[in-house]
Amino acid sequence: MENLLSLGQSLNAPVLLLGIGAGVTIFILFVAILFPSSGKPKSASATVSSTMRKFEGLQARLDKAQMEVTAKEYIRRSLTYGIPVGIGLALLIGSVSLIGVGILAGFMVTWTNLEQERDKKLVKYTKQLASACDTIRTAYGVNPSLKKALEAVAEYAQSPVREDFHEILLAASQERFVEGLQLVAERRRSIVFDTVSTSLIRASEASGEVNDMLVRLADSTRQNVGAFEDALTSQLNARSSITWGTYGPWLIFCIFRFMTLGLGLMTAGSGGNIFGPLTSFFTTPGGNVLALVAASISISVYRSATMISQRGLVVRRVSMTEATQAVRSGQRPISGQGAPGFSGQTRNVTTGTGGNRG
Repeated sequence: MENLLSLGQSLNAPVLLLGIGAGVTIFILFVAILFPSSGKPKSASATVSSTMRKFEGLQARLDKAQMEVTAKEYIRRSLTYGIPVGIGLALLIGSVSLIGVGILAGFMVTWTNLEQERDKKLVKYTKQLASACDTIRTAYGVNPSLKKALEAVAEYAQSPVREDFHEILLAASQERFVEGLQLVAERRRSIVFDTVSTSLIRASEASGEVNDMLVRLADSTRQNVGAFEDALTSQLNARSSITWGTYGPWLIFCIFRFMTLGLGLMTAGSGGNIFGPLTSFFTTPGGNVLALVAASISISVYRSATMISQRGLVVRRVSMTEATQAVRSGQRPISGQGAPGFSGQTRNVTTGTGGNRG
């Protein structure tokens, strides 16, 4: 590994300046995209306040995307991954401009990993909702009380569905059944839970045929969960294909580069190093520019492919007010007499509409 050890000696001033400038430029571009400027600060306190707002903006983006991490943790995980990758690329390929590229890739890969963790948790949660609907149907068949059926879910369901129904039951005991469903729906932001909550509101307001409604709810929830799981699985497969398609060529190139360095060391003492130009090209200004252009193309392709793949799953959550009005505008009028323990729960509660999910 003589070439790797002597890399620092072979870099001249123009190459070092080019590499430093490329790294700083990429970092500034990343900061500009992630933290849009809100004006020039006029004092040190204004600078601190602006920085805090930018971190709050990043945290807002993480919360909107349902990432269960803080902005500080996201940055830490990204740098923990990106800095070693950037240094490794710079040492192996010989282009110091790739340090900044590696750091930027760390933020992108970490975001993708967080999306995958979120989607896996959503699939698990929706499956638990399907089981909860089966429990409601079974418990209501034994004891025709919607409150008792929900209590069975709160007792026998798995976490976190168990905690959600505990919260709903607590709100119902305070004559706030709809509000309790609304709070859980806004926290989960799940279209499957929205469907379940709408059906529960209808069941709580109906005077008859509740058992048939709960049977249909259980069946439809299982179908919805299956479709939702298939869509998210397609998203996971698409992200995996994009990742391998983007970083695979770089992995192959790194292997080829490692083999070239090894062959160069083996032939160095045999009267001429035929691999010398290959091992030193990326330490030159032209090699740094070429590596930086190739990395920029890879990052652009990765971002474009990721945005295209997110168009495959676009849904819109329906507000609870819309859902309740849709239920009441059906063909059969809904009786105003609530089920035992859920009286006075027919008022509308306005809730926000969630955005598209990718």
